[in-house]
Amino acid sequence: MLSRTVSGIRSSEIGLRCQSASSLNMSPRSIAAPVSFGQVLQLVPPVMLITMVPISIAGWGVREASMGLAFGYAGLATSEGVNVSLLFGAIYFIVGAFGGLVWIFSAEKAAQGSVPIEVPE
Repeated sequence: MLSRTVSGIRSSEIGLRCQSASSLNMSPRSIAAPVSFGQVLQLVPPVMLITMVPISIAGWGVREASMGLAFGYAGLATSEGVNVSLLFGAIYFIVGAFGGLVWIFSAEKAAQGSVPIEVPE
């Protein structure tokens, strides 16, 4: 049972990382930055790992600095790395805001709001 759970978590994590890499691959294409998918696939995991350090809100600032540094080490323009990171953050913010609105206005959330809250004595 535990090994099935662990394998499910691992596959979810791999899927999430592939999704992040593919969405970050679309960001440079939208601003015509000369970055290949292989470069993005190598640059994204360390940047996402650094972004998870809890020193800023949602990784803003840390992600941009580390993406600019990673692009510089890869021989690309650091400004393009910062632009790609800002675009990536904006996309995730918009998608998250849309998901939050869907959750707020969902029927399940509305049904939970009508249940009285019991106060223990």
